[in-house]
Amino acid sequence: MANWIIPCSIKDYNIIDAFNALERIDWKQSINASVGDTIYIYVSNPIKCIKYKCSVEVVDKDCITIDDSKFYINPDNYVNYKKHMQIKLIKKYNNNYLSYDNLKRNGLIGNIQGPLKVNSQVEEYILSIENKNDLFPRILCCEIAWMEKYAGPEENVSSGGEYVKTNKFGHEEINFLEDDGYYHGFVQSSNGLINLNRIDSECFDDTLDDVLIVWCATRPHSKRTIVGYYNHAKVYKNMQKRVNSKYDGYYFEAKVEDSKLLDVSERNFDFDEEKKGNIGRANIWYADSNESINQIERIKLYIKELIDGESLNRLDSPNSDDKYVEGQLKEHLVTSRERDPKARRKCIEKYGYVCQVCGINLERVYGPVAKDYIHVHHIHFISDIDGEHTVNPEEDLITVCPNCHAMLHLKLNNSYLSIGELKQEMIKAKEKLVVGYKIKHPSFGVGTIKAITNKDVTIYFTSKGSMTINKSYVLEKCEMLY
Repeated sequence: MANWIIPCSIKDYNIIDAFNALERIDWKQSINASVGDTIYIYVSNPIKCIKYKCSVEVVDKDCITIDDSKFYINPDNYVNYKKHMQIKLIKKYNNNYLSYDNLKRNGLIGNIQGPLKVNSQVEEYILSIENKNDLFPRILCCEIAWMEKYAGPEENVSSGGEYVKTNKFGHEEINFLEDDGYYHGFVQSSNGLINLNRIDSECFDDTLDDVLIVWCATRPHSKRTIVGYYNHAKVYKNMQKRVNSKYDGYYFEAKVEDSKLLDVSERNFDFDEEKKGNIGRANIWYADSNESINQIERIKLYIKELIDGESLNRLDSPNSDDKYVEGQLKEHLVTSRERDPKARRKCIEKYGYVCQVCGINLERVYGPVAKDYIHVHHIHFISDIDGEHTVNPEEDLITVCPNCHAMLHLKLNNSYLSIGELKQEMIKAKEKLVVGYKIKHPSFGVGTIKAITNKDVTIYFTSKGSMTINKSYVLEKCEMLY
């Protein structure tokens, strides 16, 4: 099977609307194509990007059977060439990473003025882009002044450029001030415009929906970090004026529920140090160059972790419309075995109100409400013994907390765990560090274990990159997510 790049002039044929309406198109067959070949459609000026991946389904068609005549700019160009191939849309590329300039940097030879066979270097680059995180296909990073709340005038405003230094305030200071369920965000644009075409090369309108806006600022006397985000935002090409306000206006609009401002203590993302592909001095970073890919992927993963955390918080909230009905009366016939309370007291005299598996004293955790509270476990299950029998409290009984008691009554490989076996399971769980597992660091957030030695663990954090941390600290302070 072969891979091809085929150019398309949007001035002659509106392929954007065509693939919005159709899944298959009959295309002039000017190459020696075979069924199963891959066609990458490069949309020429002004887009200058590979925008579509298609598969060849039928070759050598002697007539057009799929009518797409309405998408020709000049109807006279709708011609039956008597040799067509039927192609099926497989994928749309929403970002600009497959631009002509990026393709040239990654092995493209010559111009795309006619069909080209894809060489191995270009193919490898295209596949690497496909494997990138495409959760946020449209993304824009904006540099604003450092503030705490962004919900009104603040005293400690810094790193906002000459305007902030001169005027002691920035128009972004109300970027997270709720306005009827929405936030309206401002960034200082050098030319008073947002180039929507650089966010999505198919956009030629004055607004663009469903964009991730990443708000960045430089910490006082330190490095740049991420302070918050708008997800599913509407972006305006021209600044929208605010009514009856001292503030100039806004370029971005997003629902409060789709947005998050990080607390100052949570602003832990560190940008990579590379000069190329970084946000630089510009307030608006379109991140559409080849050098930006790795940096922007880190940002996407970081924002995904924040959004996933918000989703979990919403699931935990009680404001659900779902109804779960309980309380119906049911009769149960239960047969239970008698326990001797004197034997229980004798066991507690020996062990006290301390779990003999995990060592917890419930009163120390819950306070006076848990004073003198503990479970007593039969080492040999009373249900396994027929009839009455004599109990030796010091040998047959042991004190355990409710959680450990529940674990002792669960079967592992069709048998119950002994006290010693459950202790070993807890030790193994505590020390179970495996390459590829995820952990949650108290300061750096979620990371993936990359390497383990006797003393250290190397973990990749989207907020910090790769870090080597003492193994004892990881076991003691970090939460294992697996």
